[in-house]
Amino acid sequence: MVHNKNLFELKKKIKEVLELQKKKSIKSYAHVYVIAELLSHLADPRDPHFNECKKSILFLWDHCTDQKGKFNFITDYDSFFAKYYFNTNIRGSFESYDQFTQLCSYIYNNRDDHNLFDIRSDLLRISEAVDELEDKFIERNKKYIKYTDPNSQDWQLYKNEKDFRKRNLKYLSSQPAIDLIAKLEVRKIEKYAGQKLSPEDKNKFAKILKENFKLHFMMHINILKKTIISGCDFSKKKNANLFWDLEIASCVQTGNFRNPERFSLVTYDKAILEAAKDCVCRDRVLTFDEYNDYLYE
Repeated sequence: MVHNKNLFELKKKIKEVLELQKKKSIKSYAHVYVIAELLSHLADPRDPHFNECKKSILFLWDHCTDQKGKFNFITDYDSFFAKYYFNTNIRGSFESYDQFTQLCSYIYNNRDDHNLFDIRSDLLRISEAVDELEDKFIERNKKYIKYTDPNSQDWQLYKNEKDFRKRNLKYLSSQPAIDLIAKLEVRKIEKYAGQKLSPEDKNKFAKILKENFKLHFMMHINILKKTIISGCDFSKKKNANLFWDLEIASCVQTGNFRNPERFSLVTYDKAILEAAKDCVCRDRVLTFDEYNDYLYE
């Protein structure tokens, strides 16, 4: 959206988009992890993505701030469920989501690059938190691969066991695999919130997740399949980025859980688009071109 556009062109584009969205009663949200990624690139002016990410912050602020001046964003998956299911407020990986609003507002209202020096320490903390989240994702997958296949010497499971790979791929396409991932997700959120559910409540929670967050689960399945089919070196940046895809995919609800409004995700991310097709919710995930066509129809 911001690529190869100057600030004047961006301002013109966002004004046009907002007018079209208003006619269709569309409300825009930014995912908190998208904001975190963008801000992390502003910690160092030598970052090759500095200018594009700064323009993206300016665009997001205009796009996702409502008429009352509220910056609308979607919180992360674990914090959301810690609050919803356990009524527990978790700070998460970042000091405060309100801090994101303050930083984005500051960048929007103080656009010269030298002004970022005043918030450099905040941007560095966010950059460190982003790196830490990716490192934990890499370490979790490394441990999973080693635990599942102790003979693995790289990032591929059962590399020399063709029949075993075939059986596991078949299993990952089954309902029991989804059930297992749901149980692991419940356990993860319990640990995150520092709470414990009864067996009955665990099953209810797992059912909510399976019915309403199919895209998030399909992302899990596809990542696991990738480790079996060709291997997936999570230490490489493009694969470590699957963590963010997995989290962002969780904002797409495939049921009517808590919110009757229809949420759609607009992205060019191939992994998310592929997973949406696999779990038959491609109508909930649009490319920018598809969204643009919808606005102008």
